Amino acid sequence: MATALVGTAIVTGANGSLGSEIAIAIAKAQPFVHLMLLARDIRSDSVKDLTSRLRLIGPRSVEVLRVDLASFNSVVSFAENTVERVQSKEIPPVTVLINSAATSSYMTDQTTRDGYDPVYQTNCIAPFLLTETLLEAFRAGDGTPNGGARVINIGCSSMSKGSLDYFEKHPTASDANQPPGTPMSAKDGAIRYGSSKLIMSAAMYALRRSLVLFEWYTKPGLDSRDTVENWGRERYYILNGEYEAGSVIPVLRDSPQMDELLKKVMRQVEIGVKGMGSPQSRISRLTAR
Repeated sequence: MATALVGTAIVTGANGSLGSEIAIAIAKAQPFVHLMLLARDIRSDSVKDLTSRLRLIGPRSVEVLRVDLASFNSVVSFAENTVERVQSKEIPPVTVLINSAATSSYMTDQTTRDGYDPVYQTNCIAPFLLTETLLEAFRAGDGTPNGGARVINIGCSSMSKGSLDYFEKHPTASDANQPPGTPMSAKDGAIRYGSSKLIMSAAMYALRRSLVLFEWYTKPGLDSRDTVENWGRERYYILNGEYEAGSVIPVLRDSPQMDELLKKVMRQVEIGVKGMGSPQSRISRLTAR
């Protein structure tokens, strides 16, 4: 009798240099995990190379799926379909989501169809939206508020140069009357990229914190100290070192600012998913509270 799969691991940007190595590492270490590998172009040479490397490891349960992080519709369609597949037991509950996809640009860009800077949408809003929409797939796991799942967000050293209000102060090409393709300096491009990753890290922290507190308020039997001190204390890893997230990103200690950031990003994704034909989506239900 075949061994049952024990969970689903989702890796964004799985055909990238980092994402592909993450996928290979999971396949080697966890033979009974279902791998969902996301890429914008599933016919690319990098995807073909990745699948060839995976086959050399041995029999594995692997899917390579097309998801465009610069499209709200693509992200939500994938996430809601995944939730349905988990709930119908077609695939095991999601045990880990690794947001490794990222893009950078050193020129002004046209906004996405959703109206955002493509660097900001791909690196920040999309992983936030994906994580939030997959919550029910996490909770189908061991019955705890997060289902025993983990969300791993890949940061970068450029975050130290970023700012939380960068994309409010720096309009996109269409807003600034600059034609797409206008060059940016390497410094400005790095700040833009770092800001997108900083906002993503902070928004994810704020989301996690809000879910922890909401679960405690709705289930008073939980120990508030354990909930806030243990569940809410994100870890940050630099090479082989482990740190409390707030020591690496000091702004995470500013609870009011984190609350405002969460509200802002939630408004952005709420606006983005309106008109997509999913009024019962997880996004709609959470923002209505």
